[in-house]
Amino acid sequence: ASAFLCSPINEAIIMVVDGIGEFDTLSAYIGRHNQLGKIFSRPYPHSLGFLWEKICKFLGFSEHDACKLMGLSSYGDPAQLRNQFNQLAKIDQKDFFVVNNDIAKFRSEDYSELEALFGPARKPGDPIEMRHKDLAATLQEFTSQVLLDLALKLKNKFRIRKLCLAGGTALNCIANSVLLKKGGFSEIFVQPAANDAGTALGAALYAYHGLEEKPRIFVMQHAYWGPAYDSKEITSAIKAKGFKSEKVDNAAKVAAELISQGKVVGWFQGRMEAGPRALGNRSLLADPRRKDMREILNRKVKHREDFRPFAPSVLAEEASIWFDFSNKTRGTELMLFTCPARKKFSDQIPAVTHIDNTSRIQLVKPEVNKKYHELISHFNTITGVPMVLNTSFNDSEPIVMSPEDALNTFNKTGIDALFLGDHLILKNKDQQKT
Repeated sequence: ASAFLCSPINEAIIMVVDGIGEFDTLSAYIGRHNQLGKIFSRPYPHSLGFLWEKICKFLGFSEHDACKLMGLSSYGDPAQLRNQFNQLAKIDQKDFFVVNNDIAKFRSEDYSELEALFGPARKPGDPIEMRHKDLAATLQEFTSQVLLDLALKLKNKFRIRKLCLAGGTALNCIANSVLLKKGGFSEIFVQPAANDAGTALGAALYAYHGLEEKPRIFVMQHAYWGPAYDSKEITSAIKAKGFKSEKVDNAAKVAAELISQGKVVGWFQGRMEAGPRALGNRSLLADPRRKDMREILNRKVKHREDFRPFAPSVLAEEASIWFDFSNKTRGTELMLFTCPARKKFSDQIPAVTHIDNTSRIQLVKPEVNKKYHELISHFNTITGVPMVLNTSFNDSEPIVMSPEDALNTFNKTGIDALFLGDHLILKNKDQQKT
């Protein structure tokens, strides 16, 4: 319900891919107008979501670090561990896909059978070996193939060419891109809070449309549904934290100039984004042209692993020039798909292209986020590059929500400048950095 009933689609196949929901780990529905009908399910323990959680922990991350494995997967070769992986999980013609829980041992800290297949478990902080990268690559390949196989089977059976995705695994932009490229769907819609956070939205929509049978009146065109703070609240927070600020007439233009000079800019504007992606209202912005910017952000600001990529926010009207948009979908506005950079431009934007030359792009339209579009347009005027590096405004914590959160993160990291609405704070040399 959270995926279909707020989409612009009146008839779609809906796939829900998660750790577990009651008994199902993967289920599918047909949505028509305001009704949902179940057509497929796969029960526990055959769970893609739990598989990601378990291998995350096996590789020394937390169970919530699927995004790290997704980034790491591009460095590995899935063929190296495919035979071993097939003993853990495999695609099966009769049962669709199966997970051997005698090996996986979900919901336990027992990794003995996984170690027998893939070698010793990695401890947090240990070096990442090639076999770790290969395992991440094999998991990603398996996940993409499972979802593609199911999507094709259902599309061909029911002759429906539009797809909606929900569940935490629907945030896997690599798998989503495989579905877009190879699934033959005319449209794919992924609700930005596709993980457990979206169940509240789904419950409300289902109660209104499914149970009360009220006609659909809402389409989620953007993700800016969180709280906003007015100038008075921002001024009060700045004063309480002891910072000095100045009010600027054109924050977008000033921010673009600072970014072009190599500064890391905190950009706090309007209503917060729903879901795990920062989309230009609670973002850290930087110059995508600088090859060293990825290391600067990972080490001085985000304090995270060097292999993790950063995404570009791109002017929608310029994106197809710089990236290969052979398949288009509105999910690219929500940073939920990857696409390759065009070869003649990839060297110009090294900070936002991954090792496989793809980027998890966000298209920015003026009618959706006018101020952010203005910032990128100013940056384009200065540099000739119609995008900025965009990452979530946080440091090993949830994304900042309030002005107080933003000021705390600004104070303890290497962020150079902070825009709270039209209030600009520049980092002084005597202010704390880590």
